[in-house]
Amino acid sequence: MIDIRNGELADLWPDETSPEFKSSCDIDHLAESTLDYLAVEMRAMYYDQGADIETKRSIIKNTLKWYTQAGTVKATEELIASVFGGDARLIEWFDFTEPPIEANTFDVETEALMTKDIINELTSVIKKVKNSKSHIRRVTVLRELHSAATMATCITAIN
Repeated sequence: MIDIRNGELADLWPDETSPEFKSSCDIDHLAESTLDYLAVEMRAMYYDQGADIETKRSIIKNTLKWYTQAGTVKATEELIASVFGGDARLIEWFDFTEPPIEANTFDVETEALMTKDIINELTSVIKKVKNSKSHIRRVTVLRELHSAATMATCITAIN
């Protein structure tokens, strides 16, 4: 019989030779099928089996952190960057510099490559991670040209 009073949390933690320890520390070297299984076990919220292997690894590495930060700007930015590539930045309504300024709205600035399918997927993913009262006002796709100029393309989101 187990004596709970004399046990420690460390007794439950796997040692360095156990498969659980190795898989949690060596995500960069796991096979794709193992990543798919691990994502199910971890209940990775934004995992897509059709994603490339680097995206899968990034999502698995960040899953536990995203659970603790769900609904925050930081979690949303990291998710966009992991799933769609490039940097991502959220601008909340109180930081807007141009109208319309509505409470609980935000803009997304990203360097991700955009197609119509990716725009729909981006909107869907953001809706999963953002807090329930906030809404997307606009998505801005940033592109750096070979010159010193930067080009921005705005896509207005329809709620």
